[in-house]
Amino acid sequence: MKPSLLRRLQSSLRWLLYFWVIGLGLISQTTHAYKPGNDSAPNVLGIGNLVFLDYNRNGIQDAGEPGIANVRLRLYQSGIERGQTLTDGNGQYTFATGLLPNTAYEVRIIPADFPTGLKLTGYQKGSDRELDSDAQLIGGFAVVSFTTTSTNTDDNSYDIGFVAGNPDLLVTKSTDVSQTTLGSNATFTIQVANTGSGAATNVQVRDTLDVGLAYVSSSPAATTTAYGATRILSWSVGTLTAGASASLTVTTTTRAEGVLYNTAYATTTDTENSVANNVGRSCVTVPIKLCSGEEYVASLPAQYTDVQWFRNGGTTAVGSGNSFTIVQSGSYTFTTTANASCPANGCCPIIVEDGLVPTLAITPANPIICQGQSTSLTVSGCTGGTLQWSANTASATTASILVTPTLTTVYSVTCTPTAYGTCPGVTSTTVTVNPSVTATLSSLTICNGTSSTLVATGGSTYAFSDGTTNTTGLLPVSPTVAGTFPYSVTVTSALGCSAVATATLTVNPSVTATLSSLTLCNGTSATLTATGGGTGGTYAFSGGTTNTTGQLSVSATTAGTFPYSVIVTSALGCSAVATATLTVNPSVTANITVTSTTICQGQSTTLTASGGNSYLWTTGETTAAISVTASGPYSVTVNSVAGCSGVASTTITVNPAPQLTINTLTLCAGTTATLSVSGCTGGVLTWATGDNTTSLVITPLLTTTYSATCTFPTGCSGVISTTVVVNAAPTYDVPPAVVSATCTGATANTNARIDFTTLLNTDRADISLGSSYTGPAYGAASNQTVNGGAVSFTGLPNPASPQAYTVRLYSAGGTCFTDVSVVLSPAECQCPAPKCVPVVIRKTR
Repeated sequence: MKPSLLRRLQSSLRWLLYFWVIGLGLISQTTHAYKPGNDSAPNVLGIGNLVFLDYNRNGIQDAGEPGIANVRLRLYQSGIERGQTLTDGNGQYTFATGLLPNTAYEVRIIPADFPTGLKLTGYQKGSDRELDSDAQLIGGFAVVSFTTTSTNTDDNSYDIGFVAGNPDLLVTKSTDVSQTTLGSNATFTIQVANTGSGAATNVQVRDTLDVGLAYVSSSPAATTTAYGATRILSWSVGTLTAGASASLTVTTTTRAEGVLYNTAYATTTDTENSVANNVGRSCVTVPIKLCSGEEYVASLPAQYTDVQWFRNGGTTAVGSGNSFTIVQSGSYTFTTTANASCPANGCCPIIVEDGLVPTLAITPANPIICQGQSTSLTVSGCTGGTLQWSANTASATTASILVTPTLTTVYSVTCTPTAYGTCPGVTSTTVTVNPSVTATLSSLTICNGTSSTLVATGGSTYAFSDGTTNTTGLLPVSPTVAGTFPYSVTVTSALGCSAVATATLTVNPSVTATLSSLTLCNGTSATLTATGGGTGGTYAFSGGTTNTTGQLSVSATTAGTFPYSVIVTSALGCSAVATATLTVNPSVTANITVTSTTICQGQSTTLTASGGNSYLWTTGETTAAISVTASGPYSVTVNSVAGCSGVASTTITVNPAPQLTINTLTLCAGTTATLSVSGCTGGVLTWATGDNTTSLVITPLLTTTYSATCTFPTGCSGVISTTVVVNAAPTYDVPPAVVSATCTGATANTNARIDFTTLLNTDRADISLGSSYTGPAYGAASNQTVNGGAVSFTGLPNPASPQAYTVRLYSAGGTCFTDVSVVLSPAECQCPAPKCVPVVIRKTR
């Protein structure tokens, strides 16, 4: 049972027993003293639960994960410390004295009180609040935020988890055969071990099969995913505790010649000491068939040096360097040096055996097409083999392919027999492409009732969509109605290639005239606007005004409705008439009534406007009635439904009230400071937090507003508030990854690193040796810029023994900082067993 649920059950049973004993009169209620933390008395608004060791790093209390004793926790309200407690021997804690209902609190663990060598686990990683770790890292503190209920109900569900140690995965790989024939089985064994000091959770293993290996089975059964000819196997191993291991097997069938490799890679969601040993590789050899005139080149990556090649087990090298050309049969091996003189080899030999070339023919032979057309090419003579055309088409491996070349093109096809002892054959054909036709057809725009000619170009003959065919490309048109009419033409060249072009015949319509209606207030002016004449058109208004702008200015002197009309004539002589109405609305009379023209400072009075439909006060408010607290003149603009307006004014007098002052503060999260109020001499000062002192000691984590009320004996009062701006201190969700140096042979590289990936409120960072920060200040040239919440300190030397570093995280502008101490473990470098180096074999001729 979860500790919090057990504590709730025990508390409920003690309640029942407590009241039952009082009811029997066995004890006196007045003599039963209640002490903070004493669970034998009923709790009132108690909170608490467990500080635990999150062994598997998943942010959730799992069975068997122990509590952590003697951890100090502090209770805060509005940034003010209200109490402290220590976890008991089981890691449980409780705050059960003086909590108020419906009040926000925080439980904090300061960095100095973190359990030795441990870091805060992830925040609310699951869906069950009874099991999740509920603390976030804010300003370097572990913080749990909560609000008490409105009833006397305790809540023992606030857990805080810590994690320790890093895992280190080691992958080794082996096979049951080193050489086999095409189509035979080969079984690979993958061993995954955790050689680190911490548990590795969510261990995943991915095994990539060579394209020459076909998957048969695996134990335990793997999830398989096909990527083209390659197959990837995946296992979810789960959790490997320190020193634990898992064994996996994969059975395959060879389906290609050469050296076939099988590579396995293991990962964990936890940070490892090193990922250098997370890959394992083994191989199997299938002999290569060599055809006359062919050659193969075997090559190694450039980082391998001192490469020597040997044939048929001989001790005298037959070649040197990172690539070697094979032109005769034999068994080939190599030796090399990798990573600072550590020996390495190819694991499996390259075996080449001497091996009828099929007679191929393509039909049709050397076809001729027009540009943009297609032709089908079919190859014969490839019995029992696979095909590969040079054309990049979807059917490039079938006997027939469809090609659409844009230029004269040579297409070749290779037949690769599948049986041993046969060699590939190649043949080709040329597809001649005649030029395509570029057809054009001109579009026209004309007036209704006129004639014109559509012009087509690009060929020798022209076939129009209306049935007309000629060699000139000219088509006369005479429209009788306005509208848009599509035309097309098929253009054919002397070589017989053709193309189609389209065009549009547009016949302009008649003129459409418009005249805008207007509504305005009596005594104002406006403009009537007419449209439809276009460029060069004229407008003749009913009042006698004629112009080319379509604008007519009008001034209202009498309320009422007045008709207007306009004749609009286009530049082509087309005309139309439009009408409109000018509506003149009456003006407005504004009034203000006041509840009281004299008030006390801090009080308010109501001003009410009338005479219209909408209102705009000099204060910016738009309601008919407004409440004001300041002395001075006030006026309102009253608008009618028709949009006409009027103005009214009044004056308000405000008597003096207490004058209070309070200091302003800007802090970094977690900093303690004091707020003080002055100006309340002879009065009673009350803070919104319930405190009655003139000064208030606070330690806020977030920007918080504090207010205080001063009340004089006369009944006049004043309120003052201040917002304490809390600059967020740099923090992170996931602790930094401390990665030891890699090795080059037996020598450690200078490439250890410290990686932060989930930084918040962080602009720059710097680093210094030791458990306390002694490095440069914000803005120094050595500062690292944080991008996307990430920053890395790379190129760190490999220490002889565990080395402490302190990283200082700066917020923007260097306003706040957080120091993070880490320990870099030394890398222990030595030459491993001879490395299985993958050799690439490719046919070059």
